[in-house]
Amino acid sequence: WTSTPPVQIDQTGAPAPVFPQQTTLFKVNAVLGDCSIEKTLNVIVLNATLTVSPDMKVCVGQPFTLNATGTATGTYAWNPGNDEPSITDQFDTPNSVDYILLYTYGPVGNTCQLTDTVNVSTFPDFSVEIIAGPDSILNAGDAIELDANILPSQILNGFTFSWLENGIKPVGDTQKITYTPETHIVTGK
Repeated sequence: WTSTPPVQIDQTGAPAPVFPQQTTLFKVNAVLGDCSIEKTLNVIVLNATLTVSPDMKVCVGQPFTLNATGTATGTYAWNPGNDEPSITDQFDTPNSVDYILLYTYGPVGNTCQLTDTVNVSTFPDFSVEIIAGPDSILNAGDAIELDANILPSQILNGFTFSWLENGIKPVGDTQKITYTPETHIVTGK
């Protein structure tokens, strides 16, 4: 056995598998008595990598997108899904689905395939209500206690909170906050 470019080939006993890193021409010469036959085989080595979105947890009812990028020109087939590098989906009920991607690349008739699986599952279903104490109507300058009450009641590990005044100004980052709205005194001239 010989190869161009050279590949380490065990010539004794049963040869171990070879792993060419580039397209390689292998030649074998078989001899029996005065007869000699030489054959060649061109082994085409295709080399690509595939990057796919990691497993993810999503909220029920919120769309999510899975992306795949291959380093060679190729085709993408998501199951379930479509034949594009990216797919967008959404779960309307709690769910867990394995999205299997088949990436095919290389010249027609000489293709290779890479596969990857992305698991998408939903967070446990929950809702939030705001409890204001003592009431949601107060005098300017009075403090109000606000509580982001999670339903159904559960351990709050993993939850983060972000309270915003008028949807813009951050005023707290815990489940419960005490807030005193700023007062603005306007005087006439």
